[in-house]
Amino acid sequence: MLVVDEAHFVKNPEARRSRAVAGWAEHVERVLFLTGTPMENRVEEFRSLVRQLRPELAPSVSGTHGAA
Repeated sequence: MLVVDEAHFVKNPEARRSRAVAGWAEHVERVLFLTGTPMENRVEEFRSLVRQLRPELAPSVSGTHGAA
């Protein structure tokens, strides 16, 4: 199991940190993201976190479903 604290720091898929987490995640059965800030400014930031955990669900995350 991989536990990623402050997971909002891996929202940029091009960043070295994000690539490292993605690489580690390939070698474990479960990944747990912990963050108090899943979305700071845009829905795309949350979508990026979802993409890391469940790529097939990322396209369904949009700014029109339940965003206030």
